[in-house]
Amino acid sequence: MFHTTEEEMRTLFKQVAATWNTLPKVHISSGKTSKSDRSHADYIDLEDFKLLMRVVQTHDVDIMIEAKAKRKGIIESKSGNK
Repeated sequence: MFHTTEEEMRTLFKQVAATWNTLPKVHISSGKTSKSDRSHADYIDLEDFKLLMRVVQTHDVDIMIEAKAKRKGIIESKSGNK
């Protein structure tokens, strides 16, 4: 499991983002069976996404979604069916 506090993640992100000469890219995934499971779940857990948004705050970033059903999830979220 990831044992870094949210504040530490924000600080680390700012330091790393400062090294990019272009738009930073970040990846997000949720574990299939638990937070520590490295297998990607079909969808991103909403709490994981909210945490990412709090960490990147007002920075512009490209977000790479690591989820098995990412295309379906995007279509469902846009249409409001999920």
